[in-house]
Formats: sequence, C-alpha cells, structure tokens
Amino acid sequence: MVFRKRTERRAAERAAEKLAEQRVKLFFASDGGSQEHPICVESASLVEPRSLAMPCPRCEGALRLVSHDAVAHRGAVLRAARTACARCGAPWTVWFRIERPLPN
Repeated sequence: MVFRKRTERRAAERAAEKLAEQRVKLFFASDGGSQEHPICVESASLVEPRSLAMPCPRCEGALRLVSHDAVAHRGAVLRAARTACARCGAPWTVWFRIERPLPN
C-alpha cells in the first residue's frame, strides 16, 4: 500500500513517542532512576560526571546539571543530581549513594 506522506509522518511520530515512553519507564526502573535504586559511587565528586554522562531518557540528548543536593531518605543520605535535557528540556533526577570501599 502507498500511504500519504502525512500518514507516514504521523505513524513515525507515534512510534517515536512510544519508544520514548518505554525508555522513560526503563530509566525509572534502572539504577539511579529512583531513590530505592541509587547508583553506588565511592565519592561525591563522581556524582556530577556520572549524571552528565547519561543521555536523556526521553530523547537521548545531553543532560546539563541544575543542582547537586544531599537528601535524607529512610535514614540514609542520598545525593540527587537534578538535571535537565539540553534538547527537550525535560527535568530528570539521578540518585546516588556514596559507599566508601572497606579497607582490607
């Protein structure tokens, strides 16, 4: 079948939106996407570079740092790297827990 260009474009837009929604769900279920599943790092100095190395879960654009905060959660102190996408502007929070390695 031959479809009109508009029909093809709208189908591609729907497919792209569905893919973006699936990537967002995967982000929230993976490490760093929620307070229940923070990324473990050895130092607070690793929070910002690790969060900026991640692509935007929605459009895969580059993230820029908005703030880096310490947040209490269930008796532990977590680090929240609040970011925003440079392309789509969507805000994201990447969660970290600082765990220092034990000496031998």
